[in-house]
Amino acid sequence: ADIIYEVPVEGGITRLMAVYADYTNVPDVCSVRSCRYYYPIIALGLDAVYCHWGADQTIALETLKRTGIDHLDGGSETGLFYRDENRVGKYDSEHTGYMKGSELPQTFEKHGFRTDINSDNTGGGLSFISEGETVSDENALSCSELTMKFSDTYFSTFEYNEAEKVYYKKHSGNPHMDGVTNEQLSFENVFAIQTSIKSRDGYLMDVQLVGKGTGYYATNGKIQMIEWVKASEDSPIRIYNQNGEPLELNIGESYFGIIGTDKTISFS
Repeated sequence: ADIIYEVPVEGGITRLMAVYADYTNVPDVCSVRSCRYYYPIIALGLDAVYCHWGADQTIALETLKRTGIDHLDGGSETGLFYRDENRVGKYDSEHTGYMKGSELPQTFEKHGFRTDINSDNTGGGLSFISEGETVSDENALSCSELTMKFSDTYFSTFEYNEAEKVYYKKHSGNPHMDGVTNEQLSFENVFAIQTSIKSRDGYLMDVQLVGKGTGYYATNGKIQMIEWVKASEDSPIRIYNQNGEPLELNIGESYFGIIGTDKTISFS
């Protein structure tokens, strides 16, 4: 994926949302899980088609209907979504559903989805440096390891590899591996986005996305404080440095951890 978002859901766990810039070159993705209302709000800001399998029948369903976002639901779509036979019988059913990436173009065409991106959403609101250049900030601190503690049982750690210029991801202390390629997830750009996250009804979570806040950006073994702004549901999350200037990112894959202001972010 070009971008991965990790956001808390109920029970102290997180879920990942993978974002692909080229809808004609998406791999098979497993497992595809049910919608929580904040994921389509992130997708709206990227001008993306949102793919999911089911939804909570309260605010998530209302958000999908109210925003009118183009979306594909494995619970009702004919084709595109299937069960992974290698997982059936070994995992609970919700962990067996996958999306067949090669069928996305024909599915988009079937539904008449627009495939050109709005100019305001180019790059998902992110700015990247030119090829061959490197992001640097005189206020940045060294960062060989960064940990976001979403809960006591779910935390993401990023360890910097100087030779490869990437951060390798761990999930709750263990290497976070792709289940098919057996490769550890790695990113050139790592963001920790802090916002208000709390229980909505004793179960589902309320994640404050529209507004602004602070966070951290790690790249090239350095980390700096940033400010983020999402002006509306259909606006991208824009990132600024401490001087209020649009932040330029290194070219490569990006990770966004959206974490509560009451949770711990540590680095060394």
